[in-house]
Amino acid sequence: MVDLAFETLGVPYDKAFLEKTLTTIETFYEDEGWYTDGKGGKRDYYNPFAIHFYGLIYSVVMKEKDPERSHRFKKKSEAFAQDFMYWFDCDGASIPYGRSLTYRFALGSFWSALAYAGMDTIPMGVIKGIILRHLRWWFRQPIFARDGILTIGYAYPNLFMWEDYNAPGSPYWAFKTFLPLALPDEHEFWTCEELPLPSLSSTRLERQPGFLIQRMENDHHVVALSSGQYITPGFVNFDSKYSKFAYSTKFGFSVAKSPKSLAHGAYDSMLAVIEEGETLFKVRCEHTVIHRDENSITSAWYPYRDVKVQTTLVACCAWHVRVHKIETDRVIHTAEGGFSIARDTFEGQRKEWKNENAIAAVYDWGVSGIVNLMGQREPALVVTEANTNVMFPRAILPTLKGRLEQGSHILACAVFAGNEREYCETEWNQPPMLTEENGIYTVHYGEKTIEISLD
Repeated sequence: MVDLAFETLGVPYDKAFLEKTLTTIETFYEDEGWYTDGKGGKRDYYNPFAIHFYGLIYSVVMKEKDPERSHRFKKKSEAFAQDFMYWFDCDGASIPYGRSLTYRFALGSFWSALAYAGMDTIPMGVIKGIILRHLRWWFRQPIFARDGILTIGYAYPNLFMWEDYNAPGSPYWAFKTFLPLALPDEHEFWTCEELPLPSLSSTRLERQPGFLIQRMENDHHVVALSSGQYITPGFVNFDSKYSKFAYSTKFGFSVAKSPKSLAHGAYDSMLAVIEEGETLFKVRCEHTVIHRDENSITSAWYPYRDVKVQTTLVACCAWHVRVHKIETDRVIHTAEGGFSIARDTFEGQRKEWKNENAIAAVYDWGVSGIVNLMGQREPALVVTEANTNVMFPRAILPTLKGRLEQGSHILACAVFAGNEREYCETEWNQPPMLTEENGIYTVHYGEKTIEISLD
């Protein structure tokens, strides 16, 4: 970006170094509009708020001097937009996922760069709507200090979910989203009508980030079921940020303070495993992706060298189903969390929907629950430590807990969370079912049936 300024101003700069840098960035490209965050890196928000953002600015500044590369940057951004649109719900929130979330509304800056670059594959009114709803959502969150300065955190001030490269000025990368201010007053962005999102399918498989995205439009809720991305230890809470089973625009995700207890681990959207007599829980980190399609995704992982877990996640409209095939040579305990939900300070408002196989935390602002479908497990609510969840400072977590002897086991559950009370109650009373016949497992939800193989 500095060299582009020098180019524009006619100031000398190292053209060979700029070319080498641009060529290196282009080697990070994979497919379907997605780059990795460096060689061997992740597919995360560094695509929209870094690589595509700067690439689109380059395509404007250098469209005459470097037309071929400018065209490539634009075409890749067009492809990326088709996936990235699914990350935003109707209220403007985007899926919290990965690192550098303290950059906050920088998450929407890709759309600002599309407007700046004059892209016409998506109507300008749609782009404008995504940007404005995103900004409105953020400005409803308590993200400012008393003096009006942006804080470290996500939906509230929270130093715990930071990265070691963050500093007090880091949240101001959010200002990338103000790029349309570079457009002239007569530009279409300022004159067009703000439009809603176009009609999007209820599920979408995104192979590059490993997501099976569910859109619940009647509850303005988006959930990304994740096949997981493994990142070598080096970033804070990398397993929480990249390897959970699900990430939600309404309920976020939690980061662990310690693996020594369920309260400190805050294992929402995870299966936590601990050997009997040990003190540290283990979760999905390094793993192998086995299968992905429009209905389900499957991965295999090893919490211990002699404990194998094969996890299949199945999209079921407002619900998702998790099926775990566990082969263990040691006695283990498991704890599986649904979505965390904001809890009242004194718990005066909470109700519970509970039976021997299911539990839900019920508040005026929403419901989160988990239903045991297979295996012997006990439902419970875990009060997690403060500031573990990125969306709200105090949370409670519906959890299934159980003990497994040595051998082969099948555990399965259905997970649900929503905000609209009447909608939630209706859904809670008609959860998915799981049946098995001749080694074939079938998920039933309403008139929908999905077969899965655990071989």
